Amino acid sequence: MADIAIDIVLRLPQKLEEKIIARNIKNFEAGKTKIKLGKTDYIPHISLLMGVIDEKDIGNIAKQMQKISKQHNALTLSFDDEKDDSLSLTKSKQLLDLHKQLINELQKYLIDITVQDKMFVRNKQEQIPDEHKIYVKNFRTEHSLNLFKPHITTYARVPHNIDLNQKIIPTTLSIYQLGYSCTCRKLLCETELKNHS
Repeated sequence: MADIAIDIVLRLPQKLEEKIIARNIKNFEAGKTKIKLGKTDYIPHISLLMGVIDEKDIGNIAKQMQKISKQHNALTLSFDDEKDDSLSLTKSKQLLDLHKQLINELQKYLIDITVQDKMFVRNKQEQIPDEHKIYVKNFRTEHSLNLFKPHITTYARVPHNIDLNQKIIPTTLSIYQLGYSCTCRKLLCETELKNHS
């Protein structure tokens, strides 16, 4: 089995996902971004934990993630700010608790090795920039816990035409194999948080 680069994420509510994708596509068609988001590939999301795993461990990770999901209600999240390519979110206690538990219970599966192109989903001879590999390798030490900055990467310029006063309620916890620019490319498994309608 191969070592693969993965991201454990919250999927966005459908209407918000559609708005972000629509805004991104306008920017893509205008030549303002190289990434074209979609509903089944290059999926907008909220990253909770990145790293490299052995593909053979996916089954065990999925079982553990399902147990974790049943301990957390669907989250109610708020926007904090917007800038080019990103919508930042408030780091609520609910979100931080989920983030921490994922790290504490799944880090045993993460492999501390040099991140390579072959660990990503790639198009033809696409090369993964070194800064993206470093981001994945150092996620736990440089982007987690007190350094965790929840956000949605939109690959779109401001304004996003999103109501920043709205509350969003993600209900789906997923694992994806990463692609170029740490995008979510290949769905590996997903589960639902408890008590969602």
